[in-house]
Amino acid sequence: MKACPLQNRKNLIFFLTLFIFFPAINGRNILAENNSRKVVINQADTAEAHRLNVLALSLRKTHPDTAMLLAQKAMKISRQEGDTTGIADVFFTIARIHQARFTFDSARANYHRAEKYYLLTNNFRKLADTYNKIGVTYGIQGNYEAAAENFRKSVQYNEQTNNIVGLGQNYSNLGNVYKYLGNYGKSSEAYLKSVAYARQANDTGQIAASYNHLGILADYQGDYRRALDYYFQAMKLSDIIGDLEQMAAIAGNIGIIYYYQNDFEKALQYQHKQFDFSMQVSDERGMSYAYENIGAIYEKMQKYDSALVNYQRSLDIRVKMTDKKGISYCWYNMADIYFQQGQTQKALEMHLRSLKLREGLGFKLGIAQSCLKIGAAYMKTGKKTEALSCFRRAYNLGEKLGYPEIMEESAKNLSNYYREKHDFQKAYKYLTIFKQMSDSLRDVKNVRKITRMELEYGFNKQQDSIQRVREQEQYKSKIMLKHQRLQKNILIAGLIGILIVVFLISRIYLIRKRADEQKEMLLKEIHHRVKNNLQTISSLLSLQGYSLKDDRVKEAMVESQCRVKSMALIHQALYQHDRLSHIEMEGYFTELVSSLKKAYTSLQAKISTIIRAKDISLDIDVAIPVGMITNELIINAFKHAFAGREQGKITIELKRGVDNGYLLTVADDGVGIPENINPANTGTLGLRLVSLLTRQIKGTLTVRNYQGTVITVTFKDIPKKSG
Repeated sequence: MKACPLQNRKNLIFFLTLFIFFPAINGRNILAENNSRKVVINQADTAEAHRLNVLALSLRKTHPDTAMLLAQKAMKISRQEGDTTGIADVFFTIARIHQARFTFDSARANYHRAEKYYLLTNNFRKLADTYNKIGVTYGIQGNYEAAAENFRKSVQYNEQTNNIVGLGQNYSNLGNVYKYLGNYGKSSEAYLKSVAYARQANDTGQIAASYNHLGILADYQGDYRRALDYYFQAMKLSDIIGDLEQMAAIAGNIGIIYYYQNDFEKALQYQHKQFDFSMQVSDERGMSYAYENIGAIYEKMQKYDSALVNYQRSLDIRVKMTDKKGISYCWYNMADIYFQQGQTQKALEMHLRSLKLREGLGFKLGIAQSCLKIGAAYMKTGKKTEALSCFRRAYNLGEKLGYPEIMEESAKNLSNYYREKHDFQKAYKYLTIFKQMSDSLRDVKNVRKITRMELEYGFNKQQDSIQRVREQEQYKSKIMLKHQRLQKNILIAGLIGILIVVFLISRIYLIRKRADEQKEMLLKEIHHRVKNNLQTISSLLSLQGYSLKDDRVKEAMVESQCRVKSMALIHQALYQHDRLSHIEMEGYFTELVSSLKKAYTSLQAKISTIIRAKDISLDIDVAIPVGMITNELIINAFKHAFAGREQGKITIELKRGVDNGYLLTVADDGVGIPENINPANTGTLGLRLVSLLTRQIKGTLTVRNYQGTVITVTFKDIPKKSG
């Protein structure tokens, strides 16, 4: 491209020579030559403007001032030539430079100038890119509604031009917006669309980015195992294409999981990896995330001074970027440290500033987190009514968002509040919810999962390398087919290699088999101890019941004892059988009914039970709530269904339904349940617990009267990922 101006000057000299030495050329020919000369010059200047613009774009992050000077020079040339497309491209580049400087208002102003010129030329693909970039600037500043509006405009233009790559980017960005707005269902749907478009376009970088975002989404919902699955897939793809910026983000996210596991050494190691990767590509946003995460690790290690230093470093960058969401997190984190240091008023003021910023952004998860902290500060300062309002708001948001950690913390605080107020019924209600949320968050396999996936990542990387070598060898062997002796040697080498591979695979299989056997023994021992502990709790409840005088309290104690036994039976079944993840439900129901009849001794001779659950087994995560649901429904039938009668019958049936679902039915031939009863709002704790547990397994609860009471729960088993 640099040779173009010189070549044009040579052409000009040639035309001038003709003019001097051949004056007899008629005016028409001279005009044609002059027009031709003008076209050549315009093409050269347009090419020079394009070259300057491309150079400015490449320097926007590392040398923004130089980039701006080059862009202004390109703009001057484009305006002189009246090149509409060139003017639009330069405005677009100037906007990118402002975006790299985090001056987003100026960036958007120039994007809109580029938009006008692209509209004049009907350049729909560039329009789509422009709207996408405008949406990104709004998203960084936390204006998610405006961001979503521009991403949707971009989708429309990309669909018109069938720009598959652009659509992949659009849906990834929309997924981010929905995630920050707390709409996790739409967020997941958008990310999966992004993956689908990226696969069509063979866009490995976008697939990696979407997997990373899916991991963050799973992390937000407390599903750390699924988050790690996505993170390591994303890391592998990013490593293949050498995307350091993406690898920085993923390293930070993996470090957060180690943080959850209290492995602070590895957590810091991954956060420093994120910082180093971000430094290499001059990504200030990535550096701010690394500082924030390092601060969180030091905070958990109770090294508060180091934590505050890193939070302040992150805050300085976020302020420079005008990243409102990031600023709110920095204030939130720093306020938390002040609270732990006993500076309650200072912490409260900073949390309230963070909450106000998050409310302005519509950041629902952040609002819930702030409400929990503000509620704790109010409790400490004696403002308990204000604290109750904050805890309720946090709980409602946690339930709406499906975020178990928020629900767990909120329920614990609400239980403590009502206990202090001597409202034991509400205290017990929220204590029950707290226990359920705690159980759902507990995953003893997370540490093993991390180690296994790291090993798999390294092994898969090695296998990919071996595969590439084999493909090269196969290609060479085809070229040298005439050389029989060499072909024979290659064949022998291949056979030896196969034998070595078979030997290694056999060794790995035996090692893993021994490890699995040890894990099974350990898990059996865990289930045995859990069962013993639950039985101990049941015995303590029974002993406590003997000292009680109030019949209603004694009855509640018996019901609590039955609930504990229903869970103990699950762990007993796991300990006694070879399968450590699934429960044979027919045997479990038989043991459960026998246990309940012993608790309600006066009913043994009067009530018969029929159990139908042959060849049905459930995953432990579903079996426990299903067992508790059945426990509550049988107790309810014992207590209420046969009033004034000498005998009765209860039927428990669990069978497979449509679409891999299950139907649990507990029916009795008693007096029937009152019409229009709502289990979620009834005054009976048992039915409310049934409703809550049904929601936990994402099931549907129906109650009807037909020759007694028939209660049906429709649900699906939770699939377990293998490997």
